[in-house]
Amino acid sequence: MPDPNGGPMPDPGSMPNPGQLPPPDGVVPVQLTINIVGGFGAAAFGPNPLQAAIGNTVVWSNSDLIVHDIVLDDGTPVGMLAPGQSSAPVSISTPTAGYHCTLHPSMTGQVTTVPPAQPVPTDPSQIPMPDPGYSPPPSGDPYDYDDGYDDDYGYLRIAK
Repeated sequence: MPDPNGGPMPDPGSMPNPGQLPPPDGVVPVQLTINIVGGFGAAAFGPNPLQAAIGNTVVWSNSDLIVHDIVLDDGTPVGMLAPGQSSAPVSISTPTAGYHCTLHPSMTGQVTTVPPAQPVPTDPSQIPMPDPGYSPPPSGDPYDYDDGYDDDYGYLRIAK
Protein backbone atom coordinates (compact mmCIF):
# COMPACT_ATOMS: atom_id res chain seq x y z
CA MET A 1 0.00 0.00 0.00
CA PRO A 2 1.54 3.38 -0.98
CA ASP A 3 2.07 6.11 1.58
CA PRO A 4 0.22 9.46 1.27
CA ASN A 5 3.22 10.90 -0.61
CA GLY A 6 2.95 8.25 -3.33
CA GLY A 7 5.91 6.05 -2.37
CA PRO A 8 5.81 2.48 -1.06
CA MET A 9 5.19 1.93 2.63
CA PRO A 10 8.15 0.51 4.58
CA ASP A 11 7.96 -3.09 5.73
CA PRO A 12 6.73 -3.01 9.37
CA GLY A 13 9.20 -5.79 10.27
CA SER A 14 12.13 -3.57 9.25
CA MET A 15 11.14 -0.67 11.51
CA PRO A 16 12.54 -0.41 15.07
CA ASN A 17 10.18 -0.81 17.99
CA PRO A 18 8.97 2.49 19.45
CA GLY A 19 11.38 3.70 22.14
CA GLN A 20 14.13 1.36 20.92
CA LEU A 21 17.12 2.71 19.03
CA PRO A 22 18.18 0.78 15.93
CA PRO A 23 21.51 -1.02 16.37
CA PRO A 24 24.66 0.52 14.86
CA ASP A 25 25.62 -0.73 11.40
CA GLY A 26 27.16 -4.19 11.44
CA VAL A 27 26.02 -5.07 14.97
CA VAL A 28 23.79 -8.08 15.44
CA PRO A 29 21.64 -7.42 18.52
CA VAL A 30 22.04 -9.98 21.28
CA GLN A 31 19.66 -10.53 24.18
CA LEU A 32 21.56 -10.80 27.49
CA THR A 33 20.08 -12.13 30.73
CA ILE A 34 20.63 -10.98 34.30
CA ASN A 35 19.50 -13.63 36.77
CA ILE A 36 18.00 -12.60 40.10
CA VAL A 37 19.40 -15.20 42.50
CA GLY A 38 18.84 -13.67 45.94
CA GLY A 39 17.43 -10.80 47.94
CA PHE A 40 20.49 -9.12 49.42
CA GLY A 41 23.15 -6.83 47.96
CA ALA A 42 24.91 -6.73 44.62
CA ALA A 43 25.40 -10.54 44.69
CA ALA A 44 21.61 -10.89 44.23
CA PHE A 45 22.16 -10.34 40.47
CA GLY A 46 24.31 -12.45 38.21
CA PRO A 47 26.28 -11.29 36.36
CA ASN A 48 26.82 -7.97 38.09
CA PRO A 49 28.03 -5.78 36.54
CA LEU A 50 26.97 -6.89 33.08
CA GLN A 51 28.79 -5.63 29.98
CA ALA A 52 26.65 -5.21 26.89
CA ALA A 53 27.34 -3.84 23.43
CA ILE A 54 25.32 -0.87 22.29
CA GLY A 55 22.26 -2.29 20.49
CA ASN A 56 21.95 -5.35 22.74
CA THR A 57 18.94 -5.87 24.98
CA VAL A 58 18.85 -7.00 28.60
CA VAL A 59 16.27 -9.27 30.24
CA TRP A 60 15.98 -9.81 34.01
CA SER A 61 14.97 -13.35 35.00
CA ASN A 62 13.77 -14.08 38.55
CA SER A 63 15.41 -17.32 39.70
CA ASP A 64 14.75 -16.44 43.34
CA LEU A 65 11.85 -17.72 45.46
CA ILE A 66 10.31 -14.27 46.12
CA VAL A 67 8.93 -11.35 44.08
CA HIS A 68 11.26 -8.52 43.00
CA ASP A 69 10.41 -5.12 41.48
CA ILE A 70 13.30 -4.04 39.23
CA VAL A 71 13.67 -0.39 38.20
CA LEU A 72 16.48 1.39 36.35
CA ASP A 73 18.05 4.18 38.40
CA ASP A 74 16.64 6.75 35.95
CA GLY A 75 13.13 5.63 36.98
CA THR A 76 12.40 3.36 34.00
CA PRO A 77 10.41 0.36 35.28
CA VAL A 78 11.72 -3.07 34.27
CA GLY A 79 8.95 -4.99 35.99
CA MET A 80 7.49 -6.71 39.03
CA LEU A 81 8.83 -10.24 38.57
CA ALA A 82 7.35 -13.28 40.31
CA PRO A 83 9.55 -16.36 40.78
CA GLY A 84 10.30 -17.92 37.39
CA GLN A 85 9.17 -14.81 35.48
CA SER A 86 11.31 -12.73 33.09
CA SER A 87 11.06 -9.09 32.06
CA ALA A 88 10.53 -7.78 28.55
CA PRO A 89 13.82 -6.94 26.76
CA VAL A 90 15.20 -3.51 27.70
CA SER A 91 17.60 -1.52 25.49
CA ILE A 92 20.35 0.29 27.33
CA SER A 93 21.20 3.56 25.61
CA THR A 94 23.56 5.17 28.15
CA PRO A 95 27.19 4.23 28.88
CA THR A 96 26.18 2.91 32.31
CA ALA A 97 22.76 2.05 33.66
CA GLY A 98 22.23 1.30 37.31
CA TYR A 99 19.22 -0.68 38.51
CA HIS A 100 17.76 -1.82 41.81
CA CYS A 101 14.89 -3.67 43.46
CA THR A 102 12.37 -1.30 45.04
CA LEU A 103 11.30 -4.03 47.49
CA HIS A 104 14.85 -4.85 48.63
CA PRO A 105 16.92 -1.61 48.61
CA SER A 106 20.28 -3.36 49.12
CA MET A 107 19.83 -5.14 45.75
CA THR A 108 21.69 -2.98 43.25
CA GLY A 109 23.34 -3.65 39.92
CA GLN A 110 24.83 -2.04 36.86
CA VAL A 111 24.99 -2.54 33.11
CA THR A 112 27.89 -0.97 31.25
CA THR A 113 27.94 -0.60 27.49
CA VAL A 114 31.01 -1.14 25.39
CA PRO A 115 31.41 0.18 21.86
CA PRO A 116 30.80 -2.37 19.10
CA ALA A 117 33.84 -4.18 17.74
CA GLN A 118 35.64 -2.52 14.87
CA PRO A 119 34.97 -4.18 11.50
CA VAL A 120 37.77 -6.29 10.04
CA PRO A 121 39.43 -4.46 7.14
CA THR A 122 38.78 -6.07 3.76
CA ASP A 123 41.77 -4.34 2.10
CA PRO A 124 44.89 -6.50 2.81
CA SER A 125 47.08 -3.37 2.93
CA GLN A 126 45.12 -2.23 6.02
CA ILE A 127 45.81 -5.41 8.04
CA PRO A 128 48.78 -4.88 10.41
CA MET A 129 51.80 -7.08 9.75
CA PRO A 130 53.03 -9.33 12.59
CA ASP A 131 56.15 -8.25 14.49
CA PRO A 132 59.12 -10.22 13.05
CA GLY A 133 60.85 -10.18 16.48
CA TYR A 134 57.90 -11.80 18.25
CA SER A 135 58.47 -15.23 19.77
CA PRO A 136 55.52 -17.20 21.12
CA PRO A 137 55.32 -17.92 24.85
CA PRO A 138 56.51 -21.31 26.11
CA SER A 139 54.26 -24.33 25.79
CA GLY A 140 51.07 -24.35 27.86
CA ASP A 141 51.88 -27.92 28.95
CA PRO A 142 52.45 -27.75 32.74
CA TYR A 143 54.73 -30.81 32.56
CA ASP A 144 56.93 -29.33 29.83
CA TYR A 145 59.64 -27.87 32.07
CA ASP A 146 62.92 -28.87 33.66
CA ASP A 147 63.29 -27.89 37.28
CA GLY A 148 66.59 -29.75 37.73
CA TYR A 149 65.09 -32.58 39.78
CA ASP A 150 64.58 -36.18 38.73
CA ASP A 151 61.02 -36.36 40.10
CA ASP A 152 59.19 -35.56 36.89
CA TYR A 153 56.88 -38.57 37.23
CA GLY A 154 58.52 -40.61 34.50
CA TYR A 155 58.17 -44.37 34.35
CA LEU A 156 59.70 -46.06 37.38
CA ARG A 157 61.68 -49.22 36.87
CA ILE A 158 61.10 -51.64 39.66
CA ALA A 159 63.66 -54.33 40.13
CA LYS A 160 62.25 -57.83 40.38
